Amino acid sequence: MDPVPRRQDMPKHRFTIAERYAVWLHHQRRCWLCEVPLRLAEVTVDHVIPESLAERPAQLAALLEDHDLPADFRINGFENWLPAHAHCNTAKSTRVFRMVPAHQPIFDRLIRTSAAAQRTASAVRRNVSKDKLLAKIAAAIDLDAISLTDLTEFLALFGVESRATSQGSAHAAPFVKLDNGYWLRMDEIAAEGPCACERAACVGKDRKVYCYFSRHLPAWVIGKRLHHRCYDEMVQCTRCEFTHKRGHIGKEGVCAKPYSNQEYLVDTRAAQR
Repeated sequence: MDPVPRRQDMPKHRFTIAERYAVWLHHQRRCWLCEVPLRLAEVTVDHVIPESLAERPAQLAALLEDHDLPADFRINGFENWLPAHAHCNTAKSTRVFRMVPAHQPIFDRLIRTSAAAQRTASAVRRNVSKDKLLAKIAAAIDLDAISLTDLTEFLALFGVESRATSQGSAHAAPFVKLDNGYWLRMDEIAAEGPCACERAACVGKDRKVYCYFSRHLPAWVIGKRLHHRCYDEMVQCTRCEFTHKRGHIGKEGVCAKPYSNQEYLVDTRAAQR
């Protein structure tokens, strides 16, 4: 059991387009977990040392000392960020974190390149060359300052039409922006719809959130249909009456009264049919 309670009010870092671009550019443009090349649009940023350790400063300080990392090492800094596929990132986050000697060269390289990556991220924000301008437009979309529809309408003023428009399929946007700031390809969506929590408004929101679920997520997570903050909220279980995450109600190995049918999240297959 973790001796220090988890702080519910500590927000996770939301990566900007400029930060993702810099991380992708300075680390071989490939996923560090599976080593497969990445396109910029696919990049998520993984914390080598999990972001959750920021909530446990004593444990973090001991880890930094054990591995000869500087005391000013930033969990949310370029010295701790590497590019990853969304599904690789998700799979890693479910594992128990353990530092091993093989991590040391990774941190040495991260520390060596962190200053250059920071300069790249800063340059993206101020450089007006073609590629950097596109990054700025993407950053504006990321901040909801403009939308893809705004861009389409703007280009139409100059007689510029996208290939999709000329083929009559302009409505088929290739990506959707998620609440956590990441982008998901439309062809990777396994399920979508309003959050299935019992709250009138989702955790940290003033409304019910419309959720998209990647096909790379575990079947259990997709089946729950919960916004990620609602999934992680600690509640009194309606089945076993113990306190655990809302998303783990009925889950085998967590809930004291798991569903007998874990595939359909019901007590019998007949009940599902």
